[in-house]
Amino acid sequence: MKKLLILTALIVAAATAQGAEVSLFITGGQSNTDGRLNADTRPAYLLTANTRCMASCHQPYTESRLGQFTAYQPASGAAGQPARWAYDAVTYYYLAEALGQTFYVAKTSYGGTSIDPSVNNSPSSHPNQWLSGYGSGYHWSADPTFLAATAIAETTFQKEGTTYDGQSLLKAWTANIDAAIDAITAAGNTPSVKAVIWHQGESDRNAAAAYHDNLRQMVAHLRSHLVAKTGNAAYATLPFFCGTVPQKSAQYNATVEKALYQIEDEDADFHVVDLRDLTLQSDNLHFDAAGAELFGKRLYNRMVDEHVVSGTRLDDVEYARVDHSDFGGDEYVGAARTWTFESFTSDLVTEVTPFESLYLHSNNMNGRRFLSAATTAGSVTFADGTVQNVTRTLTTATGANGWTAGSITDSYNASQHFQVAVAANTLYAGRYSMMVSAPNAKADSPTTMQLIFNGKVVAEKAFTASSEIYELKYDAAQAGTFFMHTTDRCMMYAVRYVPTVDRTGQRTVTTDADGYATFGNLADANLALPAGLTAWAVTPSDGNAGQVVLTALSGVDKGAAVLLKGAAATQYELPFAWTPTAMTARMP
Repeated sequence: MKKLLILTALIVAAATAQGAEVSLFITGGQSNTDGRLNADTRPAYLLTANTRCMASCHQPYTESRLGQFTAYQPASGAAGQPARWAYDAVTYYYLAEALGQTFYVAKTSYGGTSIDPSVNNSPSSHPNQWLSGYGSGYHWSADPTFLAATAIAETTFQKEGTTYDGQSLLKAWTANIDAAIDAITAAGNTPSVKAVIWHQGESDRNAAAAYHDNLRQMVAHLRSHLVAKTGNAAYATLPFFCGTVPQKSAQYNATVEKALYQIEDEDADFHVVDLRDLTLQSDNLHFDAAGAELFGKRLYNRMVDEHVVSGTRLDDVEYARVDHSDFGGDEYVGAARTWTFESFTSDLVTEVTPFESLYLHSNNMNGRRFLSAATTAGSVTFADGTVQNVTRTLTTATGANGWTAGSITDSYNASQHFQVAVAANTLYAGRYSMMVSAPNAKADSPTTMQLIFNGKVVAEKAFTASSEIYELKYDAAQAGTFFMHTTDRCMMYAVRYVPTVDRTGQRTVTTDADGYATFGNLADANLALPAGLTAWAVTPSDGNAGQVVLTALSGVDKGAAVLLKGAAATQYELPFAWTPTAMTARMP
């Protein structure tokens, strides 16, 4: 690999006719773009380097390699680690087949990184000395204030006598792109930028509401930079290809996905590659070999569809595209539920919406349940801005020697003998949070609290002061079971759960001139009926197969087909329903 890296652009360009126009592709993103697959899992056709694809790769920035190209193959990992590959190797293979000549790639990638500069991410390969006011880690942000305040990621800069680490991946990316353009030009050839390839979004799930604006700003910045660099105004509409996050990913976020399709609706040159069904590795985050190959092929096909290259589309990579045109505006957010502890006397509290149940567990009679405490906290504020008035808390019972986690789900496999265990079964994806403190915590004797989701620790806090009230929270991408584990006595002030549902969860229906409409609920959610609209199930009668019976329903469950009756020529919105509704039938 090191021998290949010493090839300069001038050496590589010798194989290309002087003065020729050569294609340049730009690639960026986080870990799935960086590559998290061992090289030995590559398809057979990728076992040798792609000598027609000359790539300048940066993770994220190595000045000595700027403008240097090598035949594309899996990038080397850390010392002693096996080489790894990513989905784009498949795309480059088929681009080489279609183009029939040498082309170039400027790729910058780094795992676990966000666009939004407020999101904390901590790549482990560099010091943690960050510019004040921004989240830790590297960011792709095009925000002018952020860009002006920091330097290229993996470089340092001076400010008021202090050395800081640069945090800008966008500056690293454009430096890589500029060096690639300069190297190709220096060899006497003309670079022609064909498209941008992008896959990222997982790390922005904690700033999902801003992802649309952040990504649009980044796309605009990259296009403008290319126009300024080359003087070619056509790059203002440079094609941009972006893959979604698979819906089975532990870091999938419906708002991030919606933002991609919204930008596609707004920008004729922004193209989304649907990856909702891609298969993943056991970490539920990174593409497995089959998933990476499928993405690479779909990406190539989309480039053919959008006339970026002239080539033959590949077979067996199709999927049923989701029609996002009639899903309305923002995704539906269910009514939040916030618990206070004014009256709490049962080991099991059953909730209909949106909680299935809230459990308290113990294997000691003295610690059978939480006790109401006459503690006054005044009010607490959750991360979403909700202010909750609090006059009482729950606290662990004195003398509880050991609390044991019950078997709530078959897949739950957390450690036993918890000092405190609170379990909650959720019905849908969403944010679960609790305001807690540790009355016995001291600087020299901290109390650790953990929030566990489906057997994995997802949030943790070490308390060193008894007066601190902290929000322990997690944004779950799916339904599941939460547990809280603490190493010492704790107090809980309130619990809050805000479920989210993809916008496929609600539909609009328009009745005809007589007030009727037929409707099949293909959304993966139960729908309720608005006032003025009635749903009827049509079923054969018991006595005669030639007759039918109409049964009025109180809602439309997923997978159900109904006849609707309302006002003539009227549009109705069928909102999401928390629980199955059609089973509660009303006879005419």
